[in-house]
Amino acid sequence: MKESQPKRRKDAPKRAKAEARAGSRGRLPAEELQKLWRKYQETPTEEIRNRLVEHYLPVVKYTAARIYGLLPNSVDQNDLMSAGVFGLMEAIDHFDLERGVKFETYCTCRVRGAILDELRSQDWLPRVARQRAQKLEAAYRDLRSQLGREPHDDELADAFGVPVKELNKIIMEANAASMMSLDRDRSPNGNFDGEEFSELNLLADGRVADPAQRLQRHDVISIVSKGLSEQEKLILVLYYFERLTMKEIGCVMGVTESRISQIHGRVLLRLRSLLKSRQSELLT
Repeated sequence: MKESQPKRRKDAPKRAKAEARAGSRGRLPAEELQKLWRKYQETPTEEIRNRLVEHYLPVVKYTAARIYGLLPNSVDQNDLMSAGVFGLMEAIDHFDLERGVKFETYCTCRVRGAILDELRSQDWLPRVARQRAQKLEAAYRDLRSQLGREPHDDELADAFGVPVKELNKIIMEANAASMMSLDRDRSPNGNFDGEEFSELNLLADGRVADPAQRLQRHDVISIVSKGLSEQEKLILVLYYFERLTMKEIGCVMGVTESRISQIHGRVLLRLRSLLKSRQSELLT
């Protein structure tokens, strides 16, 4: 299932302002700061730059805290701070004092950009692939709503503006985009009773039978199976229950491995849309 959108932490703005105020204790008076800037642009040294970094560090703290408030708990705020400091140093090196632009305004964009670049580098899936996966799901939902049935591959390809062959590649990318890390922190405030609480803690113990889960699973299977053909049901059973590979399933069904992969990807796209539309029903 696709990972839910991260929620903004309620205390993030207050924390950001508090950290900015805490860092402001090392700030320089206006006249001394101006002299320091003149000296750095005449003779740039690491010592002077470090003093400027110390002065403008609250900008990094505030920007990092604001972005951190929009991210999952698995992201480390210190990593954002480190990336922001590099952005700040780059801004100091490229700033032109003669332009008359306020440095805080100039460096904020650089700091924010450096932090976002760091976040993108941590995402194993390319940003373009993730965006295309989101657009594909939106196109699928719209087309399904317009037609009142499950759209065919050629209809979805036409709506998305790509050939059917290219559509199959995008569907496989969409399936990869729905993967999540088991190390992701799921606790409300970064801890759970003083301990880390990751996605791994939420995995069910296969040695214990949970009646509620069994009933819920039965309801989900009942809803899901109504929209699948016999061929699609067989592929899901062989892949998820019998643990066969795509190649082995192809041999069993007498089709190629790539065809099995295409059908599997199409089914997952349909199921995600179906389950999302009936989420409130399944959770009650």
